[in-house]
Amino acid sequence: MPEQLFREIRSIEQEAEKIISDSEKQSTEIIKKANEQAAGILSEKDSELKELRNKTIKDALKDASKLKENTLEKSKKALGELRVLASKRKEKAVSLVLKSLSKLIGG
Repeated sequence: MPEQLFREIRSIEQEAEKIISDSEKQSTEIIKKANEQAAGILSEKDSELKELRNKTIKDALKDASKLKENTLEKSKKALGELRVLASKRKEKAVSLVLKSLSKLIGG
């Protein structure tokens, strides 16, 4: 009877050792798969961030270009108005100089 009990205990120990060994193998595989999945997710997120960065830069450049065009248009308009005003004032200045010369010359 003690011998049979010893065999059963030994059988249970062997089964426990096998379960521990299998568990260690499975945990290694699980960890490996988890690392692979994490690397895949990080790679995917990195691609998404690059895409988002490129879109943001493109949008910022587009907005800057629009702002530049608007500023340029306003500057052209203001320059045109200044030219008209200068032309009007030039005529008055020439007229005033001619009147002053006429008075000085005695005419």
